[in-house]
Amino acid sequence: MELAFLKNKAGKLLAFFALLSMLCGLLALALINAALLSRSTQLLLPTPLVAAEVLFGLTGLAAPRTHRAFAWWGLGIALFIVLFNFVLFGLAWMINPRP
Repeated sequence: MELAFLKNKAGKLLAFFALLSMLCGLLALALINAALLSRSTQLLLPTPLVAAEVLFGLTGLAAPRTHRAFAWWGLGIALFIVLFNFVLFGLAWMINPRP
């Protein structure tokens, strides 16, 4: 009887991690957008936030089927942020290779 309650709590916690992964991704995208609009380089690479997003996303993949999509969205946003930073660095290097 108590095992059913423990399993339900674990499912809710994993669903929360999946949702938290997507929210961290949206926050990281907002920080990158704010950095680009304000021409600031301090907020351009939110690596701790992306690392937390990947960790929460991988944990959230074990969530129930209805909440697993949030984890996939979080992992997709993290992949987009990493690819965006590499492309941004590559394009900046092509414009001005020497400082």
